[in-house]
Amino acid sequence: MKKIVFLFLFISNAAFANDGPLEEYISVASKTVKPQSHVGKSVDVLDQSIFEEYKPLMLTDAIHNVPGVYVKRINGMSGLTTIRIRGARSIDTKLLYNGLPLQDPSDPQASSNPLIGDLMGASIAKIEILKGASSSTWGSEAIGGVLNVIPQKGGKDELIIRGEFGSNETFQESIAIRREDFFIEASKLDSSGFDAHDNYDSFSSNGSVVFLLGNGLSVEGDYLLGKTKAGLNDSPVIFGGVVFPDIDDPDDRREYDLLHGGLTIRIDLTDSLVFKNKIGATDSDRRFVFLPDSEFDFYSDGTYHGNDFIVEDQITVRHNWSLSTTIGHQYERQWYELETLGEADQADAYSNDFFIEETIDIDNLHIILAGRENTHERAKSRETYDISAIWRTKISDKFSSSLHSHYGTSFRQPSLYELYGAFLTGFGRFEIGNSGLSPERGQTFDIGCDISMGDTINTGITFFQSSIRNKIDFAGFSYSNVEGTDSTNGVELFYEQYLADGLSFRTSYTFTEGDNLVDVPESLWDASLRYAKGKWVANVRTRYVSDHRILVFNLDDFTVGNINEEVRFTVDATVAYKIRPNLEVYVRAENLLSEDYNEGGYRTPGARVYGGVTWTI
Repeated sequence: MKKIVFLFLFISNAAFANDGPLEEYISVASKTVKPQSHVGKSVDVLDQSIFEEYKPLMLTDAIHNVPGVYVKRINGMSGLTTIRIRGARSIDTKLLYNGLPLQDPSDPQASSNPLIGDLMGASIAKIEILKGASSSTWGSEAIGGVLNVIPQKGGKDELIIRGEFGSNETFQESIAIRREDFFIEASKLDSSGFDAHDNYDSFSSNGSVVFLLGNGLSVEGDYLLGKTKAGLNDSPVIFGGVVFPDIDDPDDRREYDLLHGGLTIRIDLTDSLVFKNKIGATDSDRRFVFLPDSEFDFYSDGTYHGNDFIVEDQITVRHNWSLSTTIGHQYERQWYELETLGEADQADAYSNDFFIEETIDIDNLHIILAGRENTHERAKSRETYDISAIWRTKISDKFSSSLHSHYGTSFRQPSLYELYGAFLTGFGRFEIGNSGLSPERGQTFDIGCDISMGDTINTGITFFQSSIRNKIDFAGFSYSNVEGTDSTNGVELFYEQYLADGLSFRTSYTFTEGDNLVDVPESLWDASLRYAKGKWVANVRTRYVSDHRILVFNLDDFTVGNINEEVRFTVDATVAYKIRPNLEVYVRAENLLSEDYNEGGYRTPGARVYGGVTWTI
């Protein structure tokens, strides 16, 4: 860590001044907010217009046409949703809510997998998606990339009422209040699912408030509340050499309660010195029930409790227009408890991270250097570093390009369950944790070029490579670090064009190949055609997913087997019309061609149609 600090201080004395214009800002690529055109890392932004056009029921439904990002939802609304970035595992995608980690320490890998699929899309302002290793900025788990979900905030005084009804007896109702300095919303979602016992019942509420107190002092707070009950199907299996998809089960179900709160205090001490304090807390309670089966007489009823508490302080010094330095410290404490069949298990641990970041702007060259040292109470410490750069050139009034690149290292500390977990049964407690685990280690490199041709065409290509070693896996009777390195590489392309008045087109393609890839298609192609003019907004979205390998439990030998999931092509569409400036109606169709396919071995519903209305007062 000392070497990294000395390097940054040396560069601080060598930078030149630059007072170029600033544009659109993003917050996921750095510890400070920056213009997207000044960031060399691969970042895609899904802004408010995407949510207004797609009318997504769930947050993850909005993630479409983003190269390198693959979203999978099994068992309809009721099942698990995962997000994989550039072939990495779903646990390598770090989730932030308004810049603070949102994860569940009671999950076996302390990831966001148990909760991300239940987040609704109506109250989201935008999603920032950072692709590539980012542990120097965001700490543990940021191996594949980072999603920063930014909720809606205060603004024009208004009351927003929404209602939606559609296939599978799906109802959604929400009401939101917006004032100058706060926003609050409550939503209810119910669906019977496409099987007899796939019912889904969810309530969520979120809010944010901002106080500008004068003398450079501002305070921002937000909260997120969720309560979900959902029926589950029996998992797909291999039996007698034949693959059987999921089966409707009246007894299997899950329950999930989530409460998250965040507080950010910013003090502009001088024009060149800014202090920021962040506090975040997450409390989660989950329950999974698998009741007796008539043939196997199997029973499981487990509850999982998790708490995550974070305090982060940082100070940013702007030396001049070309150079700034940010240094900070993060404290995190996690706790979990598992209860099942009369047995209980719990553990907790804390970590301290120290980070530094240097930003250098020299004319059209923008560089970000970052480093972090993680010290964990129970596991080995880990250092990471990161460098990214972007060089922009304007060849003519109608032609410009940018060359961008990023190299970063990353880590994932072992979760509490991996360190101290146990398999609880009616016969007692069986230790499967390993307190001697070391952190997983990863690295990524990408390089690409984006080209703009006036106001009509934007296109780009990015090559990426990533690797992970020292992976933590369950082997034998406990968790252990696995020798070897898994590597992934590929290419991302996008092309967008404004075709005519109100009409535009965008397409993206991702090719991914690597070692031991699971649930990652080699080819992923998305396209969308959008029309927005006057009172009408419409779009058609297509997706092609190549065949790919998934894992299914094999009852013949009680191992996990590999099967091939077939190619699929799906079409979605949304049409919205404003009857009045404050009254909009819309129709959304999913899987319009009623493609028959499986997702993760689970059956999927055919064509679905939903209609809704938004009334703003």
